Amino acid sequence: MRWVDVRDCLPDTADRVLVAMYVRAVKPVIAVGQYHGTYWIVDEYSRPVRLNEVQYWAPIPAIPHERKAEREEKHYD
Repeated sequence: MRWVDVRDCLPDTADRVLVAMYVRAVKPVIAVGQYHGTYWIVDEYSRPVRLNEVQYWAPIPAIPHERKAEREEKHYD
C-alpha cells in the first residue's frame, strides 16, 4: 500500500479508500472515506469534509483469496 498525495491524483468516486488528514492534531487522522468530486465523505465525521482537509489517500488492500475462502468455509452454529 502506498499513500498518494491528493495534489498528484484523486481516487475514483466509486472507491472507498483510506484517507489521512491533519485536523487540528499533531498526528494524522486515518479513516475510511470516499471522494465525491467536490468533497469527501469520511466515516469519522458527520459532515462533508472539504477537499483541502484531506492530504493523502491510499487504496484499501484486498484480503488474500485463500484466507477469504478459509473464512467462508467455517460454519458457526
